[in-house]
Amino acid sequence: MPAALRLEVAPTHDHLTADGRPHTPLVDTLWSVLTSATQAELATHLALRRQQGFDAALVNLLPQWDRSLGADVLLPYELDRHGMPRYERPEPRWWPHAVTSLELLHRAGMTPMVVLLWADVVPGTWLSSAMADRVLPPEHLESYLSTAIERTRHLHPVYVVSGDADLTSADTLRTYQVALDAVAAHAPGCLATLHPWALEPLVPEPLAGHPALSFWSYQSGHVAEARHWPAAWAERLGSQRPHKPVADLEPCYEGLSLGGRPFDRTDVRSAICGGVLAGATAAIAYGAHGVWNWHRSGCSSPVADDTLDTPYRCNDPLPFAQAARLPGADDAATARQLVTSHRWQRLTPRQDLLVDGPDGARVAVTRPDGRLVLYSPTPRAVTLGLDLRGWRIRMVSPVSGVEERWPTVSDGRATTVTPPGDLDWLLLAEP
Repeated sequence: MPAALRLEVAPTHDHLTADGRPHTPLVDTLWSVLTSATQAELATHLALRRQQGFDAALVNLLPQWDRSLGADVLLPYELDRHGMPRYERPEPRWWPHAVTSLELLHRAGMTPMVVLLWADVVPGTWLSSAMADRVLPPEHLESYLSTAIERTRHLHPVYVVSGDADLTSADTLRTYQVALDAVAAHAPGCLATLHPWALEPLVPEPLAGHPALSFWSYQSGHVAEARHWPAAWAERLGSQRPHKPVADLEPCYEGLSLGGRPFDRTDVRSAICGGVLAGATAAIAYGAHGVWNWHRSGCSSPVADDTLDTPYRCNDPLPFAQAARLPGADDAATARQLVTSHRWQRLTPRQDLLVDGPDGARVAVTRPDGRLVLYSPTPRAVTLGLDLRGWRIRMVSPVSGVEERWPTVSDGRATTVTPPGDLDWLLLAEP
């Protein structure tokens, strides 16, 4: 099995590459595996994900605060009697253990995308304000960062400098500035990004202009009433300067609910496709509720029960091995295959071409050849303000990727497309 690809930014600064070719990694969400997964469990999971086509994974280098509890394999620090980390008492086995797990990912062909500082360990964030005892003290910050980066840089990971953080307070910005400086100093050849919280994707100065920052990422999140966020946040970051590739690293997790019904594979497809057609083509990420938090039967999920006083509550997760089999993972793989095979790494949103269609419908064109891509999350007809007579029209299933020629109706100024079936759909049009 080939080792993981080394990702780079294209000279045009609008997509990622690997081995000099455009590449959109397919990213699994494994925030909790370093503390919670055994080597055998991780190897089994990676074999499944590689079979599905995944080639990257998001991993937190420190304990994920909302992981499932009760079966930790190893923690990086001793805990006090209240279960809070004692940063002055590091666990000497932690880094050998963590690096061994990351090397297992790398050998399996999965590029590690490692979080340096989640919001719970950084002062001034929405999360640390609710759990101040978790904040990494300033006197330990630089030694942690230099150790973390020097121990992992041989794997050429992507450094996800922040995790779910609101980038507002001076203390928060100062901490992440130090982290970006550390990446620049200790791993100048590696990519870096920030992973802001869902309510605001834009990155403020001085972080936005930091030379170590390689691409923009965001999370469109898990709020059922905010289904426009995947596309809206992609477009906002597409206009942020300096211009960089854009990725949604946290669309809705399949099986998760913060109230109401859990997100299903259709919701996952809608979030991914909506984001891609709005310009978020640098990576396609997928998360399964039960995998990200590495849940085991009989263990406690602190965000689903009363184990911790947490800022949010969700439904009970599936055990990780069961959650890994949820069908949305295959749909995410199909989306990545479509981006790759149709060369969608350089898409320009063109919502001005949408005359009539359902909420969530998206239109984009490829650069430089002007091929049109349309996605609709529902089986409603869509009208485009473009005469497509003479174009090659194909309907594509976002589930299977199967293509078929499809008729359209044009009056010389606009074109109406009536889809088959009762699911979401994609349309490709070539002049």
